[in-house]
Amino acid sequence: MIFDDEFMQKAMIRIDELQQETIDKAKSIKGAKEYIEKKIELYERDEELRKSSKAIQIEEAKLADEFFEAS
Repeated sequence: MIFDDEFMQKAMIRIDELQQETIDKAKSIKGAKEYIEKKIELYERDEELRKSSKAIQIEEAKLADEFFEAS
């Protein structure tokens, strides 16, 4: 199946519509706002920890490289 630009644009528009419908329906569920806010908070904390972990890994690799180059 070949997807042309027009088909992809229509698909993206429909995806946006479905996402908005889901958001609108979720707003009618009791506690949904608080749930989403907490999930976003946890996601952001998780991202911070992942970035910190990655920075530590890079620093460890650099330290090891420098150590072995000096040997």
